[in-house]
Amino acid sequence: MYENVHIVGCGTIGSNLAISLSLQGKVKNLFLYDMDVVNREGTSYIFPFSEKCKGLFKTHVVRDCIKYLVNSSVNIYTEEIEITKPISSGIGLVIDCRDRKFSSIQCHVRLSLDRHILVIDSLEETEADFPSYVLSQEPEYLSLAISIITAYLQKNDFRFPTKILYDLDDIIDNYDIIERGLKDGSS
Repeated sequence: MYENVHIVGCGTIGSNLAISLSLQGKVKNLFLYDMDVVNREGTSYIFPFSEKCKGLFKTHVVRDCIKYLVNSSVNIYTEEIEITKPISSGIGLVIDCRDRKFSSIQCHVRLSLDRHILVIDSLEETEADFPSYVLSQEPEYLSLAISIITAYLQKNDFRFPTKILYDLDDIIDNYDIIERGLKDGSS
C-alpha cells in the first residue's frame, strides 16, 4: 500500500488508475490534479465520465466515483490547477497522466495510452512528448492498460528507470488465440 499517491491528469488513464488503485486498497491518501472539466462534443464518453458529468471538474467526478465505490476508505484531495512545476519532493508516488508532458514535474512514472500503444516511462528525464495522443474508444484496451500499470506499480518497477512500450493489439490478439484454443480443446 502507498501512503500518498499523486495523480497529475485525471483524463481517461489518470481517472481509471485512481479508481483501480482505490478499489484494490493500494492507496491511503490520493491527490488528484487536473484543471479540466468534462466536455465532450460529438464523441462518446469513457468511464467514469458520462454526459451527466459535462461541465464538472474531472477531479470531482473521480473523487465522487471513488467515494461511492470504495465507501470513503481512501482520503482524497483534489486541486483544480495545472501542474507545470514539480510537486514537493519526498511526498509519495507521483504519476504523470497528462495528455501533454511538455514540462517536467519530476514524477516517478509517466503514462500514456495512444490508440493501442501503452507507454510506461520511469526514466529520470524524458525528452519526448506524446504529441499524437489519441485515446482508443475500445474498453478492453483501457482495462488491459490499467491492469498492466497497476501490476507495474505493485511490483515497484518504477524504481528501476526504464521506458516500456506495450502494443495492446498484440496482447489482446494473443489472449484471443489462447481463449479460442482452450475452447476448441487445442493448445
